[in-house]
Amino acid sequence: MQVNGGNNCMDMRKSFCYRNFYSDNGTCDGELTFNMTKKMCCCSYNIGRAWNRPCEQCPVPSTNVFAILCGSERPGYYIDIYTGQVIDIDECQNGPVCQQNAGCFNMPGSYRCECKPGYRFTPTGQCLGKDGGEDSVWVRMGED
Repeated sequence: MQVNGGNNCMDMRKSFCYRNFYSDNGTCDGELTFNMTKKMCCCSYNIGRAWNRPCEQCPVPSTNVFAILCGSERPGYYIDIYTGQVIDIDECQNGPVCQQNAGCFNMPGSYRCECKPGYRFTPTGQCLGKDGGEDSVWVRMGED
């Protein structure tokens, strides 16, 4: 996709995104159930640590490589190429980042997941089982 009057290009290819990358052996796990761009996978706060197949480690925040890919040194934001403004990435609009029984809420530079009414947050990080309709539990997935 051409951006900035056709002077630059943005990679819009979609591929696998992984929650975990193991640098000792270059492997990944925690594959998300939907494909996304490398920028969405690696630049959003607390989404992915690796992208593509075979997996490629995402750049580390606050590095030049991260800033080149993401347009900002801070996870959860990008820089608008037309205005130069720092813009929040809405992780919730780019695929199901929360698990099945939770809703996603965008936050500045981050997002949070909330167990749906009738479900409870478990120690393993899931929203499971009917709990008699008690209030839902907030589960913070990412923060600055």
